[in-house]
Amino acid sequence: MRLTRRQRRALSWVPITVVAIICVAIAWGALSIQNSWWTDPAQTPSTDQVTDDGMSTFPRAGVDYLTRQGVVRIDLRETAEPAASLGLPASGSQQVEPLVPVRAILLGDDGVASVELVEALTLTTDADSVTTVELRPVAPTSWTAAVGQLREDAETWGWREEDFSRLEEELTAASGASDGEYAAALPPVTANGMTIGAMVTIRGEDAPVGLSYTFSPAGG
Repeated sequence: MRLTRRQRRALSWVPITVVAIICVAIAWGALSIQNSWWTDPAQTPSTDQVTDDGMSTFPRAGVDYLTRQGVVRIDLRETAEPAASLGLPASGSQQVEPLVPVRAILLGDDGVASVELVEALTLTTDADSVTTVELRPVAPTSWTAAVGQLREDAETWGWREEDFSRLEEELTAASGASDGEYAAALPPVTANGMTIGAMVTIRGEDAPVGLSYTFSPAGG
């Protein structure tokens, strides 16, 4: 069937119209982002992004906000907000993976602890309270690098030299294994009103080394 000149002219506008619609959609999206808190540092966060006292929350909006800020703030004090108000289950666990590594700041009854370059964290709750926070920083290049990082933390958190000697002995033996996974941990210490633990995991010869910290309320 042959098309008339009018029909051909009408059809010629279809691709142009589609392109125009796409351009309008892109422009609208860019304008929306430009006017959002992602690009406006003065924008006040909403109630589903932080608590009234500035602690992080963990629904999607809260994770987006802490990623944009580069900081996750978690309260482990006795007066902390209930887990449900943070977007967490009353009893259970939730893993959070920001788009980029962030700094973690944890508040204890006697002070503050911080860990840099955290790429994943798991929050465990019970009776509507956060009972444990596990932080996993960017993987060290080797287990010796992981131990070196922990030695720096020891100046603040109180691990002893004999703790590191035992850890290095276990990891040296494990590093000679040809396959399998092995983990060695430092003993828990109490600092700033929190119980703090650390673990180094060897996953195999070519796999990255794992380093994780755990924080919980002291005496909890």
